[in-house]
Amino acid sequence: MYNIPLLTNKIKKIKETKRMAQEKNISGSWYQGLIYSITGLFFIGTLISLPIAIGLDYIIVEFDLNGTVIEDQIINVMNVGVFLIPIAFVFRFIENGIKLYLLTMEKINKVIFNGWQKLDMWYFKKYRRHSPLTDGYSKINDKAGKLSSKLSKNQKKLIKITLIVILVSVNLYWKAPMIEELIATNQPEIIPEVESDNQIKPETPEIIININKGG
Repeated sequence: MYNIPLLTNKIKKIKETKRMAQEKNISGSWYQGLIYSITGLFFIGTLISLPIAIGLDYIIVEFDLNGTVIEDQIINVMNVGVFLIPIAFVFRFIENGIKLYLLTMEKINKVIFNGWQKLDMWYFKKYRRHSPLTDGYSKINDKAGKLSSKLSKNQKKLIKITLIVILVSVNLYWKAPMIEELIATNQPEIIPEVESDNQIKPETPEIIININKGG
């Protein structure tokens, strides 16, 4: 199997973010960070591709390139860019998006934990038992742990792949009207032929009327 340095380096950086999540004790947020990072970066890449498409269309109109070979080349570049720019944006910044999400979740978890701890201490001093919030979280956490333990590694990988496929499909569906418009713009306009006076018209048959009396 061929070793592609760029792809290998990218996978290594993504794995480092998983190690970072483990060190910060937020491993459960890593998969969410992966999905949210892909979603957000894909959306940003789409927003970036739109001004480029509008700018190329402006160039075609401004320099009167309609119907020329240059227009076809520009439209081809535009169609390819609509697909490649969001994908390239995700590939370039995916590990940064995951890190940003993990750092954000770490801060949020600290705030929630401190507030939760104070609430639980107050409730325990007053009622001599844990708060309903803590009890409810423990039950949910136990059920989630049992469900996760029943899934094999292949099943977990299949769930991840399915989520990513659904995510990409939703983004493509959202962009479908724009893609159809670009394809329609690239299609040559069919102009109906106008009949001219030079076209040969069928001759009208001559009608002969016999006025002689029969005898």
